[in-house]
Amino acid sequence: MALAHWPPRRIALIWITGLSVWALLVFLGTLQIKAERRQFEREHGILQGVAFSPANTLSTAGRDSLLGLALAVLRLPDSARNAAITKALAVIRDSTIPLAQRRDSIAHFLDAPAQVTPVQKDSLKRFGESLATVAFGPPLAALGSGLKKAAPMLYLSVALFLAVPTILVAFTLTWWWLRNALRRRSQAAAA
Repeated sequence: MALAHWPPRRIALIWITGLSVWALLVFLGTLQIKAERRQFEREHGILQGVAFSPANTLSTAGRDSLLGLALAVLRLPDSARNAAITKALAVIRDSTIPLAQRRDSIAHFLDAPAQVTPVQKDSLKRFGESLATVAFGPPLAALGSGLKKAAPMLYLSVALFLAVPTILVAFTLTWWWLRNALRRRSQAAAA
């Protein structure tokens, strides 16, 4: 039977089948991505299900306290810094002490200033930027290079993702055009 003679019900069935296959492929792809992410997290020791608060939820006093702790840790020599961090982690792990007391004891132990001066903030900012440049510069450059190499695969993935709906739309438009052409011919022949 020619495409122009197909009933709309058959076209609707083709759409339902095509979209179901498309949804199934998307679902399977999502499952594969989640499985790969879980495997990556297990292999690299990333904690699962841990939510970290963004820095903008901290109060100004809390932010100053953290900056003071960072400044105190950075001022220590390497050997003392390791001992201080070890002791601070031991205090943090002690769940019988309330959080405010834990933070205060760590700040006292490290001799952290209660408030950080603008000069100290600027010093911490410069240190953080230099550390980020050294720590994240090469990996970000490698990531950029990898993304350039991955671009063709990304284009292919997008094309495959859009293939099913594009084919369905093209098929439907072709059917509709042929059906209207057949209808016009039969109306012209009847007239």
